Amino acid sequence: MTLAQIKTFCTTKLGITDAAANTVAGTFASARWKMIWDAQPWRQTRWQQQVTVPAGTQDITLDSQFELVTAARWKGSDELLAVSDISAFAQNPAGYDQSGPPLGFAQLARDASGNVRIRLFQIPTEEQPLLVLGKRKCTELTADSDVPLIPGIDPCLCAFVMGDLYQWIRQFSKAEICFGEANALLAKMVEIETAQTSEVRRIIPVDDSSRPEDAIYGIF
Repeated sequence: MTLAQIKTFCTTKLGITDAAANTVAGTFASARWKMIWDAQPWRQTRWQQQVTVPAGTQDITLDSQFELVTAARWKGSDELLAVSDISAFAQNPAGYDQSGPPLGFAQLARDASGNVRIRLFQIPTEEQPLLVLGKRKCTELTADSDVPLIPGIDPCLCAFVMGDLYQWIRQFSKAEICFGEANALLAKMVEIETAQTSEVRRIIPVDDSSRPEDAIYGIF
């Protein structure tokens, strides 16, 4: 459904179809869409970028689509471990900015333009590609022609908007019923995403005792 269709559906069910209700329904739909986007690492939210990192470069700015970083891999090595820059410094201040093959990374504060930045531990001594995986920023749901990208979201989104509209007109008991339905639909979406698709998820144990960098950087 487009945003226009969601607004029409919800305001018609509510029985209030004036311009004010239409505008409010659009505001609620945009906010609830962002909430659902943030609630789960949906496939449609995933983003990746390969960055060529020059030798001697520790801090890397990623493209504007990134919301957060979940994993990274240095060419020719295993996955880099996600660490806290504070823990890395506390565990080994002298090694915080030492050179060598990158062993981990930390997400830093965004730059002035709002772009995500990461810091490598250690500073690479040669130029290599870095593959970064993460979550992209939420796509807008503001224009009437915009369509939410997550499959199966329409009933869930409409239920949340109906609950918000009932709260708007102070019919709180009806709102709670709608929110209950919306949360059940959201739980079903998560189930479909994780259990009823072709993706196989496994728990892979890691022997930390074989990773000397854990002791250096305080990776937990």
